[in-house]
Amino acid sequence: MKLLRKRYMCVAAVFLLLGFTLSCTMGNYLRTERGGEVDITGEVTLLLHGAGYLERMVIFDPEGDDYTFEITGPAERYIVEQGVSARKAREIGAQFVTTRKVTRKILSNDGKVIGYEMRPLYHAFRYGSSDVLDVSYKQSDNKVLVTIGLKDSVRKLFHNDLFGGE
Repeated sequence: MKLLRKRYMCVAAVFLLLGFTLSCTMGNYLRTERGGEVDITGEVTLLLHGAGYLERMVIFDPEGDDYTFEITGPAERYIVEQGVSARKAREIGAQFVTTRKVTRKILSNDGKVIGYEMRPLYHAFRYGSSDVLDVSYKQSDNKVLVTIGLKDSVRKLFHNDLFGGE
């Protein structure tokens, strides 16, 4: 009976430790919400991500607020333009994402809009989804780290097209 009790205690301790470790490493991820137009006045820092035709995306970061956006990944995959007027930023974004597009609000944990993203939409019958990007926003103090890539299902399609199978 004592041996069984010790096993349960060990298993419970492992799960507690695992849960604590995961909660510390998961970080503070922000959410997005579908929005109409980019509703920004003043100056904007524009982050243009273009690692390929499918991965083109624009992030609008209003200047003068408490947050700055930073794209993770190789610097040759994106361009950062600071001090762009809101009107000019919207024009550049519309020219950069040349397909159908959707605009989403990037929200802080308290629901305040801290930026916008503009991403492409494609034909769902070709890629399985019209939205092919997997984008995450992780807040670390006043910095928002942005990770951009293709969804796994889309990457697998390209792998299968190139190599003829899984």
